[in-house]
Amino acid sequence: MTAFTDFFDTHGILRENLIGVCTDGAPSMIGCHSGFETLLKEKNPSIISTHCMIHRQALAAKTLPEEMNNALKLSNAPALNRSNTSANTSTKEEIRRRLLYRSLIR
Repeated sequence: MTAFTDFFDTHGILRENLIGVCTDGAPSMIGCHSGFETLLKEKNPSIISTHCMIHRQALAAKTLPEEMNNALKLSNAPALNRSNTSANTSTKEEIRRRLLYRSLIR
């Protein structure tokens, strides 16, 4: 918190003007006793805190079944990103359909 406070003080930024903070969700960031968000809210209780969507997606991807992880890897494969054959197109559509189905179930 010291580095953050020093930065704001050096640049003349009022912590009262801070309206939101987005973190990776680590305990050191969101801890209820001494986390970064908690320390910020001591100075400005109206701050809105959010968990980064990219970090949320990465966490969700860690718990995907092996079949879905394989489908995700295939959907990012260079061969499937070329739509010059109907086989590639139908495979990509099947992978997207399965991923969509998986996301609707959750």
